[in-house]
Amino acid sequence: MERFKYNRPRPNEDFTPKHSTLVSRIGNWLPVTNKFSCVAVMMERGGYCGGGESPDVFGVDAKGISYLIECKISRSDFLSDQKKPWRLLPESSLGKYRYYAAPAGLLDPDEMPAGWGLLEVTKTQIWTVKDSEVFNQNESALRKEIGFLSRAIRDIRCGVIIVSNTQEDSDA
Repeated sequence: MERFKYNRPRPNEDFTPKHSTLVSRIGNWLPVTNKFSCVAVMMERGGYCGGGESPDVFGVDAKGISYLIECKISRSDFLSDQKKPWRLLPESSLGKYRYYAAPAGLLDPDEMPAGWGLLEVTKTQIWTVKDSEVFNQNESALRKEIGFLSRAIRDIRCGVIIVSNTQEDSDA
C-alpha cells in the first residue's frame, strides 16, 4: 500500500470557489476548530497594516497567538504572493503562525515557503495538510499586529469604558 507524506483530502474538481468564498469559509472556521480556537477573526480588512501587508484572514486566540491565512484560488496568485516585500522579511511580517489556504489539490505542501503551513478546502471540509512553524516576530511585526487590531476595534465602533475605583465614581 502506498504511504502518503501528508494527510490530504481528495481534490474535488467541482469545487472552484471565488476568493471571497474561500476567505469566508476560513474565517468562519477559525473560531470553531480546536486547532486554532480564535476569539477574534478579521477577514479581508484591507487598510494599511504597516509595510503594505493586508491579510485575507487574521485571527488571534485567547492567549494572544496570531494566525495569518492567505487564501489562494490560483497558482499564479500563490507564486506572485511570495514576491511581496513583506514575504521576503518573515521576521517583520504578521502572524506567529502562517498558512496558505487553497482548494484541495491546487498547491503542493512541499512548495510552501519556509515555515508556512497549508490548509486545503473542499466543499464540505477544511484540512490542515501541513502545519505552520512558529515564526519569531520582531518588535516591528508585533506593533503592526497591535495597530491592525486597534484599527479593527475602532472600525466596529467599540465604546470606551473607563473603570475607576474612586469613591466619587461609586456614589454617582
